[in-house]
Amino acid sequence: MSIASHGRMDAEQEIIFKKAQSALLSIPGHAEYYKTKIENFRSSVFADAKITEQELLKWQDEGKEPANEKLFELYYVDCMRTLAFMPSPETVSVLGFYLNDPSGSDGKTLLGNPKTKPGDDFEPTPSNANLAALAIRNLGIEKMPFNPSEQSLKGRWAVDEEVTAWKDWWNEVKTGKRTYRFIGSDIEYGPDGPATREQLQKIERNRRRDEAHSAGNRRSGVAEADNFEAAPKAKSIGSLLAKLSSALLLAAAALYFFRRKLKSLGSN
Repeated sequence: MSIASHGRMDAEQEIIFKKAQSALLSIPGHAEYYKTKIENFRSSVFADAKITEQELLKWQDEGKEPANEKLFELYYVDCMRTLAFMPSPETVSVLGFYLNDPSGSDGKTLLGNPKTKPGDDFEPTPSNANLAALAIRNLGIEKMPFNPSEQSLKGRWAVDEEVTAWKDWWNEVKTGKRTYRFIGSDIEYGPDGPATREQLQKIERNRRRDEAHSAGNRRSGVAEADNFEAAPKAKSIGSLLAKLSSALLLAAAALYFFRRKLKSLGSN
């Protein structure tokens, strides 16, 4: 089951789910909220790793648990699963940020410890960028840079080629080289929301310039080939090669159904 599959819902549950989703997406900051929580948690892990043994014993007496790298990984996974249900430009921006997050890509935890040890019988949590790629794949972006049906799946996670494709896609959006749309929508989005007319005109100018440049290179290549073939004693050459709460999801109803769906993911 994918990171964003919400399992089986009957018609009534689907209606409530959609209403809760729409209500959440209408709230400014619905995705940035999770980014802030993730980064605060990350900072806490680094800070709590520096506490002394005496402070740790005191915390344990008080029933307080320090933030640790394993809890951070679990929290990050949960946040990515939630963001995968939030198809909005704000969510795309947050996931784009984490596509460029190197945490975990070297097989190590946040504090630099190995994610697995010899003899472990469990699969390590994938990198932050990998989980972000799985989440953004689910948002319904038109003309995705990587088609999941074409990949060789490695367990439940994305392959490196998909992560790279989404990362390159987002970096082009962020630098103003391209826009994107959600399936069924005519709105073109840039890195900060709907693209302006000036942004679209600039992208179109750059596209035409690149096409003209490519065409010029092709013409130049053909001319050079003709000259080569016309030269005395020249050998014939083959053909030229061508070439992406209410602040808490309406509290009761939304939380119930989102938690129910997300919880089912953990068991698959």
